[in-house]
Amino acid sequence: MTTIEVTLKDAADRMRRMREKHGGTTEKILKEHGAKIEAKAAVITPVDKGFLRRANTNKVNVLPDAVELIIENRMIYARYQHDYPHRHTQPQARDHFLSIPFKAELPAIVSDIVDADMKEVIS
Repeated sequence: MTTIEVTLKDAADRMRRMREKHGGTTEKILKEHGAKIEAKAAVITPVDKGFLRRANTNKVNVLPDAVELIIENRMIYARYQHDYPHRHTQPQARDHFLSIPFKAELPAIVSDIVDADMKEVIS
């Protein structure tokens, strides 16, 4: 374990700088991971005529007290395909085609956010 000696003023400045950059850094991280989730979801999304697969999207909203990543499918029947078991004809298609890649990517998202914040505080 490394010990870093800093004054209280230095620590306060580092924490302030981290808070100021946190929203922008988190937004960037979520955009990168949102694109990965969308790409991974496309592979396992059931294919009808391709509409369902092309309707997977991600977006990042920056709010005053939070940054949120939204993974969604804009087709009206997407929830039926997502939430209920079906017999899909293509071998890689899965139910829960959005939640599976999201859950798989979540640990990496958290790790990247924590690492970015720690880097800002330590430097």
